[in-house]
Formats: sequence, C-alpha cells, structure tokens
Amino acid sequence: MVLEGGTPDDVAQLLAGQLGGSVTVLDRAAGHHSGRVTTSVDAEGVAHSVAPIRAGDSYLGALSWSREAVQGRGVSDDMDLRTLERATHILGLLILKERAVADASERLSGELLTELMVGSPGISPSQRSRAQARQIDADRLNLVLVADSPASSTDLVRHLHDIARDRSGLAGEHLGRATMIVPSADHDHTVEEVHRRLRRASGAPVIVVGERAVNHDWSRAFTLAGRCGAVMRALGHTDRGVTTGRYALYALIFDVDRAAELDRFLDTSVGPLVDYDQRRGTDLVGTLGAYYDHRANVAATARALHVHVNTLLKRLDRVSDVLGADWRTENDLGLQLGLQLYRLRNLT
Repeated sequence: MVLEGGTPDDVAQLLAGQLGGSVTVLDRAAGHHSGRVTTSVDAEGVAHSVAPIRAGDSYLGALSWSREAVQGRGVSDDMDLRTLERATHILGLLILKERAVADASERLSGELLTELMVGSPGISPSQRSRAQARQIDADRLNLVLVADSPASSTDLVRHLHDIARDRSGLAGEHLGRATMIVPSADHDHTVEEVHRRLRRASGAPVIVVGERAVNHDWSRAFTLAGRCGAVMRALGHTDRGVTTGRYALYALIFDVDRAAELDRFLDTSVGPLVDYDQRRGTDLVGTLGAYYDHRANVAATARALHVHVNTLLKRLDRVSDVLGADWRTENDLGLQLGLQLYRLRNLT
C-alpha cells in the first residue's frame, strides 16, 4: 500500500480491517510520548492500545487501536500488538516523507514570495511560470497579509502555508515577519477569515493586517501592513484581523519603532479632557468627537447627542476651560488627531 502511494489514513484503515475495531492516527499534540505500547480498558469495556510513532529521537504522533475487550482472555493478543507496533515504523517513514515534501513545497513558496517582494513592482516571466507550476496566478495576487503573535514565529509561518495552499497564494517569512500574498475579492472578509484560522490553529492572540497591492507593488503593501501592525500593538490591540484603512494615517505619522511617542501625543492632546471626564464623570471627549464628526456644526452635533443646543454650548465652554479658549484655532488638527487615536485605542 505504501509503495502505491498510500497515506497514513490508508494504513490505519488497512490495520482496522486486519485487526478489527478501529485504528486512528494521532498527531503530536493528541498522542502520548511513552516509548512503548500501552493498553487500557475504559468503563464501557472498550480496550485501547496506543503505540508511539517515532523516527530516531523525534516523536511524530501515535497509533491508537480500539476494540471491545473479550472476557475470559487478555485484552490484547501479542501478535496483534506486534503488528500495531510494526505499523508505527512504516508510518514514521511515511510521515517523514510527507514532511520532507511539505517542507520543500513551503521553502519554494517562501522563496518565490521573497523574490516577488524584493523585485516588486512587477513580475518576471520566470516568476510567472514558477507560480503557474504551483497552480498560482501571480497576476491575481492582490492582497498582502502580515501576521504577528507571541506564539512561535515558525509555527505561525507554517499555519500561513496551510492557508496559502487553500487560497492559491504564497506564504513565507519576509524580513522577519510571517507574510502571505493571496488573491482576494473582499479584502476585509479575507483578513478576518485568516485571523480566525490563525487564532484557532495557534491558540494564541494574533494580529493580522492586510493591504491591497496595486500594480503588483507587494513591497509597498508589506511595508504599510507591517507599520500598521506596529501601531496596533502600540495601541494595545493584540488580537485582531483588519485591513490597513483604520490605522494607515497613524502609521505614516508616527515612528512605529518608538511606541512611547503615541502615549506622549495622547497625553498632550486629549489627556486633559480624559482626566477631567474621569474625575467628574462627564464625557467631554465624546462630545468633542461628535462635534468634529459633524464638521463643527452645533445644531447637527446637538441632534446626534440628543441634547439641546444650549446644553452642547455649555459643554463646549467646559472644553475651553480645560484646554484653553484657543483650542478651536491653534491646536485644532492635533486635537482631532488625538481624539481619533484615543477612540482607536479604546476600540473593542
């Protein structure tokens, strides 16, 4: 069966047919690390024998055989257990072979991704043909995603490779970041789906930022996505999948390598209003945000806040008491930027 291209699952089905019961191949996380076959009987009278799959010192998983325990004799036949154990040797070689093929495929995918990044904008005939050999249309790769997580970077890249295969894209590590390029018709939906899959696969918080690549300029998209990810971390957002639209402006303004700049800017721009609200139980920050949202139109702002115009004017006078009477003229742009950043930081 193996020589004819059988998979580990095929081997398990063949064993089940020979031994009776059911045979399951367990991965490294679900298996056990014992060096020998172990057998136990559960409360329902079902016997379970588990044999580890190893290759040298490497633990690759386990083979589990379950069947009804026969009363009056042992729960296992020595010949059957030897058959189970010998099957793990075959599976070890088969798993190593599959890994080698997968590693080679991932390496080629990562190399091509790096070439496209470094050489962008544009695609060479060689790159296009190599992508086609992998059933990938390089001209349709219009979304760059950059992922970051406290989990292992190697594991994150491996999970991206799985997603890239499903989406006819490329994945790899570029400039130290887990990166993927895929074709996408709905960028927001794609980023959210990739975030969900990475979150589930890694079991840890993960940031995924996507940026549209225009005219095959993947490098520019990668740079902006990476900078937006840094802004997200600086704002305390550690588990989210978004496109760059919400963060791009701040990524261009602030040095993402010095996250403290954001804190200082917020302290000097909206910090006095935030402190006042916390001490007095007011919402001057929300009032001022609505005021700018409605282009300083007092009547429209009052309607949006469901308050009388006079009430709104009193609140704006209080803003003047806190920030100074010239807040509408001298520091208007900085204040608006600070309000937007403050909202973004407190986004749930």
